[in-house]
Amino acid sequence: GNSGEWLELQNAEGTIIASFRYNDLAPWPTDADGIGMSLQLTNLNRYVDYSDPYSWMAITNNGSPSVSGPGLFTGSPTSDDDHDGVSSLVEYFSGTKDDDESSPLPQEFSLKSEANEDGVYFTFTRDPEAFGVAAVIQQSETLGSWGAPPEGSTLVKRVVLPGNLLRETYRIASGTPGNPSLFVRLSVNVTE
Repeated sequence: GNSGEWLELQNAEGTIIASFRYNDLAPWPTDADGIGMSLQLTNLNRYVDYSDPYSWMAITNNGSPSVSGPGLFTGSPTSDDDHDGVSSLVEYFSGTKDDDESSPLPQEFSLKSEANEDGVYFTFTRDPEAFGVAAVIQQSETLGSWGAPPEGSTLVKRVVLPGNLLRETYRIASGTPGNPSLFVRLSVNVTE
């Protein structure tokens, strides 16, 4: 079987990129266990934790190397070629196309609070194959300064959508208990 095996990933020169134990039980993506789906990293950056089950998702292209993602981002991050009010960088990150006027707008970003609970739930859709882009959730209580969400903020739900897009929901803890003002944004930037 493939439960509990150690996996070692090496580059072309034989240097070990990662060494970790995989499992085919939850919280690992169980859809990739014998029903034709494959595992893919949810975020391809150099700081990924390969041993974290939430770093992986089940994909429907059966692991075929002939199925390619969108490639690296090219162009001006602030351009809006299809004139829909969404920048080309945000469309690329969200899995839509800025050069196609018939391409749908990115899935909505949503912010939701629960009664008797400090903090909010922040949901957005992203393309895990949007290479060369970094997205960081930021929060502010005053809109004057932005920073990382406070300790206790965490990913609470990840859903694989058609086209292998991800809808992720994060619980963003309030920095000051009882403070009614909490603002959240997603900062999307081009990396290397």
